[in-house]
Amino acid sequence: MIGVCPSCGYKLKNKLNDGLSNCINCNCVFSSTVFNELLAAAWQIRKNNLTIEQAQEQIKIDKDFIVFAFCFASLFEYSHDEFFSFLKKLGIKN
Repeated sequence: MIGVCPSCGYKLKNKLNDGLSNCINCNCVFSSTVFNELLAAAWQIRKNNLTIEQAQEQIKIDKDFIVFAFCFASLFEYSHDEFFSFLKKLGIKN
């Protein structure tokens, strides 16, 4: 489930479970892929300075994905652009 825009971090009016959505802030159109779930989770972790426990409670995606996003967004302090590029290098499809 995606609760914020994976492009700009803007809080979505309706969380995305499956399919396509768009952001009214940046006009980004995105789908419910693992790539976008990870980006959105990283935004939430960074913007709200979440602990791993808070992230696991608030972000409704696979716990392994939360741990992965938390490590890069919080522990390794990757920016959005760095994390985006890293996911691309890993071959995670957008």
